[in-house]
Amino acid sequence: MKRGYFPIGTLGLAIIAQITVGNILPVPGSLPSEYIVGYSLSSRYYLALSVAVLGLMVVYYVVRSRTGMAFVAIRDDEEAAEAIGIKTFRYKVKALLLSSLLAGLGGGVFSYHQVSYYYQSPFELSWSFLPTLTTFIGGLGTIMGPVLGSVCFLASTSCLPLLWGRFILSSSALALS
Repeated sequence: MKRGYFPIGTLGLAIIAQITVGNILPVPGSLPSEYIVGYSLSSRYYLALSVAVLGLMVVYYVVRSRTGMAFVAIRDDEEAAEAIGIKTFRYKVKALLLSSLLAGLGGGVFSYHQVSYYYQSPFELSWSFLPTLTTFIGGLGTIMGPVLGSVCFLASTSCLPLLWGRFILSSSALALS
């Protein structure tokens, strides 16, 4: 899929997965209490941080390699890339494998973070929109763009409700006095 069709296809797959998993697993499951007693957020944080740094390093080195140059050539103009001798199918398979590896690592960290499993949680529509949104906020075609976009998005979604709540509280207090 190219250009704007990729997010639409991702959204369609998310909806299909949500309906399928909802039909297969109608009742949410929970872990036994002995597992929940040993729950530690710090180990999960350091695992997520190390996987994120590892992913950024892999992307950094792939982008600056011969494979990365082929990815950019295919992205810019697939026919021209094939005309200069780049085997586009081979590099598309490499891109699929690399992105699947990184997505699998992220999914593994997500599943390790969860104490219980609710089937609807990983298949919500926000999981289809948020990666695309943070990438657009941070900037396309850069390595640090999605990272900065994620930081800006999380900061705004965390701080704005607090500030808005204080604004509502203070304006309500002024209105009552």
